[in-house]
Amino acid sequence: MPLQKKSAKSSSSPASCCASSDAPWDAARKLRLVRHDYRENEVIDPGVNFFVLTLEAIGASPKYSCEGHPSGFYVFFEASYDLAIKIQNAGFFRVEISSWSHERDWWCIRIGCEPKSERDKRRTLRMAAKAWQKAFWHNNSQPSTPTHDPPH
Repeated sequence: MPLQKKSAKSSSSPASCCASSDAPWDAARKLRLVRHDYRENEVIDPGVNFFVLTLEAIGASPKYSCEGHPSGFYVFFEASYDLAIKIQNAGFFRVEISSWSHERDWWCIRIGCEPKSERDKRRTLRMAAKAWQKAFWHNNSQPSTPTHDPPH
């Protein structure tokens, strides 16, 4: 689904997820995250919430996403090359050059090894969220802002 941040009702952040006693991915799944898809406002798949919120917090601009059922998880986003490398280095995801757009600096994250079941996918996304929390958040509450160029 194409994503554009809705101005109202979208005050959720990864920091609020990190403050929860739940694992960050599970806490983010409980949020109702609304984005605009060029036709209307829609609730995005809950399994991508943590990653969409974190991408936004570190300066990337998510474009399309899908939780995948059970495979096919992806988030397309716009970001600088340097930021895409930092995302790749956080682990768990392949970062690919996007073939969906002729725009510059569009990337896609996908799970590195496709899970065999919904249970495996959930476990992988929980571990990936913890890795992203460590890579991009200081003290689990404030974003660590990597040096990057803002999306065009």
